[in-house]
Parts: sequence; C-alpha cells; structure tokens
Amino acid sequence: MARKKAVKVLRKQKKRETIQRFTQKQNIGRACLTAKEFRLLKCMSHSSKALRNVGLYTIKQSYLNDNKMATVKEVDTAMQADMNYWGIQSNSVQAIRRALFTEVKSFFKALDQWKKKPETFTGRPKFPNYSRSTDKRIIEIYQVPKVDENGYWIIPMNVAFRKKFGS
Repeated sequence: MARKKAVKVLRKQKKRETIQRFTQKQNIGRACLTAKEFRLLKCMSHSSKALRNVGLYTIKQSYLNDNKMATVKEVDTAMQADMNYWGIQSNSVQAIRRALFTEVKSFFKALDQWKKKPETFTGRPKFPNYSRSTDKRIIEIYQVPKVDENGYWIIPMNVAFRKKFGS
C-alpha cells in the first residue's frame, strides 16, 4: 500500500504584529515595580504623550491655517524636532503617528458625513483632543522583549534614553 503525500494548503494569512502593551511590569513572580522602574516607565509614557501632542498640534495648525490636513512628512519633521523624539524607539514613534493619523482621518470623514447629513449627528464632530499631562498613555513596543537572567522582561529603549535614565 502506497503512502499518501501531504498536500500543502496555501492560506492567506493576515499580517500580525506582536504588540506588547506595558501599563505595568508583567512578569511571573513579581507583583510591583521598583521606584526606578516606575520612573522609567512614567518618563517613557510622558514622552509618548508629548510626541502625540506635537503631531496633533502640527495637524491642527495646518487645518486651521490652510484648511487641509498636514502631510506625513510635515508631522514627522515636527516630531523629530521635539526633544521627546529621541527618547522613544522609532517603531513606537511610527505607531504613535499611525494612530494619530487614524484619529484625524476619522474626524475628517465624520465631518464630511456631517456636512452631507447633519441630522444623523447630535452635533458637529470635534477635532481630537490633546493628551493631558495627568492622563495615562500606553507605550507600544513592536518587538519581542528580551528576558534577563532572573526571568524579567527588558524593555527595549533608545541608547540615549537608557544612558540618561538607566535601567
């Protein structure tokens, strides 16, 4: 009796990114952060909020002055000029920019729909708000974190940021 050959089935797979969201240290066997680790995550979170606000300001000024949305290059240039840009990994900066453009595009789409049929809305759509300094912001890290000898995750960060704040 002859063996049947396995047939490969080609499936279209969705592109998946492994997103690690850190709101707290997520390790087995460790319940709380040290003061140094908390300051580090708080500083990274603050830089993330500040960069989002810089990008949103650029887009808002372009909309108010020229009545059009700012380009990706304009927003990226404004973000690079900010001091918080160098404290975050480039993958995270790109994630912030993508999320910001998604929010703004949905605003413009809602505004167009409101102009066509205002009765379907309760009021005029509002531009996205700036992140407040007291708000919590999720840091998105798009790479698999390394594990140290104790089994804890090492959060990837920029070299200059690591030298300044240490980890």
